[in-house]
Amino acid sequence: MIIWLAVALVLGAAALYVALRPSGSAAPPRGSVAANERVTEIDPAQVRAIEVRIPGQPVQRLERMASDPGQWTLTIGGSGPAWPLLPQRVRSILQIVAQVRAVAPAEANATVGDGATVVAFETDGGGTHTLLLAERTLGGTGLVEYRPPEPAPARRAMVDDGFLNVFRNPGPRQWRDAAALPGVGPELSRIRVEGDKGNVIALSRAAGRWNLVEPVGAPANATKVAQVIAALQNLTITDFLDGKTIEPALTRLETPSARIRLETDVREATEDPTAPPRVWTHTQELALGGPADSSGKNLYALVRDGDQTRTVAVDAAGLAAALVIAPEAYVAPAAVATVAAEIGQVKLTPTNGSAGARTFKRSLNSWAEVLGDGREAQLAEGDAGAVNDALTFLTTRSAAGVHIGEPEGYMPAGKVSLSSLGGAPLEEVEVGVVPGGSLVVRTGNVWRAYGVEPSSRLLRAWVESSGVAPAEPSPLPPGEINK
Repeated sequence: MIIWLAVALVLGAAALYVALRPSGSAAPPRGSVAANERVTEIDPAQVRAIEVRIPGQPVQRLERMASDPGQWTLTIGGSGPAWPLLPQRVRSILQIVAQVRAVAPAEANATVGDGATVVAFETDGGGTHTLLLAERTLGGTGLVEYRPPEPAPARRAMVDDGFLNVFRNPGPRQWRDAAALPGVGPELSRIRVEGDKGNVIALSRAAGRWNLVEPVGAPANATKVAQVIAALQNLTITDFLDGKTIEPALTRLETPSARIRLETDVREATEDPTAPPRVWTHTQELALGGPADSSGKNLYALVRDGDQTRTVAVDAAGLAAALVIAPEAYVAPAAVATVAAEIGQVKLTPTNGSAGARTFKRSLNSWAEVLGDGREAQLAEGDAGAVNDALTFLTTRSAAGVHIGEPEGYMPAGKVSLSSLGGAPLEEVEVGVVPGGSLVVRTGNVWRAYGVEPSSRLLRAWVESSGVAPAEPSPLPPGEINK
């Protein structure tokens, strides 16, 4: 009687299970995940490293950067460079792993086999979650075995074969950031370019403005610098050269055509809110070598980023077009950097003495000339317009030709001193002419030559009155064109 009661209880429990089970479904085999149930118990926020082992291939290890938890790197084969990864790609993959669901339960005797891909997820808590991905798939599905940290039991499931391919085809190698110089942008602080003949261009940013500091000091052409930075940002790796050994004679990286050093000053807050921020410099270097293929646009490149060194092939066509290793190309097109509206006084001082000196001062929304006895004589509308035109010429007009070093036959006429309305010095330039009569404005070791320019009529007339050759429009002397 007791035996029959026990049997009845078991049968009753089984009947109750069948009645409550969703219609049309069967109980999954022991250790298998039911259809539409989540396979893993992985928390993406806790994963600090991922190791992918594919039979016959080097181990691929992904690690979250301790200095920047939002960034990930990849090392292949246990050594070599740490490749930056696309962080959004890693985050997406981790979400897929956390949310993957079984499309069907695994059969009771199903195994992943000896050729399985092993993916281990190491977490901040010290535990490791492991996925074994079967080598073969069938009908768009594949077998996966999930092993949570002990003592939890392993379980198996059939999943969409696209999930298996995430780690094998293309896998982590294709998650790498193809930017040759990741992080480069408008925040750059310094740029140094050295050509194969030793010619150097050095630029530095201060207070938001770029300046040429080598081989001469001068305000830089902001448009040209932005063009170079954009080309560096867009420099793309076309071949990571995985497993390839290239002879140095072919890479030409021992005698590169150009070396580029980039520095970015980084300010970081400290744990003490009252302490000043920590400032350090992120340094990146690029050396461009020989052609990597027959197209000519892909070059071998050596990239140093902090303590990491990587040899790759890059598409250098855009950089080659933007990068001119000639100082004339980087000099600001206008002779004066100060905005015309901030200039309150203009003083013209001839080279041959005080005779012919003139001083103009803003007065009542116009201009007055300061006479020798200190009195101010209001200028007529046309003369006041000539002063405004002269400032427009100095502060906005691009030179037709730029010379680094004094042009042959240059004859200085005098200096133009610019001050604020209160008399604070702003900038000073020298004006003169070259044989043929072209007007030239000198700032430091930069001479800018101008062609026909109506707005310079005040300066031309003053140059002529100073006794040097008249600055009549004429063909420009040989010189580099400021592009």
